Amino acid sequence: MYVLGFVLGAVMGSTASALAYRLPLEMDLVFSRSMCPQCGSKIAFYDNVPLLSYLVLQGRCRRCHKKISTQYFLLELFSALLFAYLVGRYGLGLRQFGLYLAAFLAITASIIDLKVHKIPNKITYSGFSLLMLLTAVEAFEVHSLKPLVEGVESVVVFGGSLVLLAILSRGMGLGDAKLVAMLALALAPFGLMATLYGLVVAFLAGSIVGVILMASGKATRKSAIPFGPFITLGFLLVLIVGKL
Repeated sequence: MYVLGFVLGAVMGSTASALAYRLPLEMDLVFSRSMCPQCGSKIAFYDNVPLLSYLVLQGRCRRCHKKISTQYFLLELFSALLFAYLVGRYGLGLRQFGLYLAAFLAITASIIDLKVHKIPNKITYSGFSLLMLLTAVEAFEVHSLKPLVEGVESVVVFGGSLVLLAILSRGMGLGDAKLVAMLALALAPFGLMATLYGLVVAFLAGSIVGVILMASGKATRKSAIPFGPFITLGFLLVLIVGKL
């Protein structure tokens, strides 16, 4: 299970990098092939194997030999280690698939938020729809409305609160609120308190980083600091220490 999770995570990390690059540019997500960010040459499938290709090519493009950023390799490695742990801990199943999907989308959203200070609706809307579908299927399988009730309750409590906060304040965007709604739905099986703990971690981490940036002169009170990565941090910590 750990090996399966590691391989799955490496693939998800590679996919997250591709989506984070293509979504802000509104590129085709299915048929466009990966390319070297330096010379623009198409990358062959055998040079696009997560982790291995980077090591074999020593972090350079086969065509132009220019260095490729280590961030791609580090993201794949982080994702591989994360999912090795998660799959080893939770195993496989319908509910677990929803958690892994949410984690993958949250990581992708965080990368994009760091780059362009925006979380695309394509991520939050599609993720929310798929998670709601999985919740409905689970409710059908167990012949109980409990999974749906828990999911809707979590979305209303946390997603609704953050949407209201985003509308009333200027410190949070609607993209952040939609991300919280999606992740609240994924965390519904853990209970409301687990999601609350994740949000507390997100706000605390965001506040600490904001204070450090202002103290170092790299930001002011009016500076826009991406909040998506902190939301994802809180969500992942709940997955790492929580119990289904």
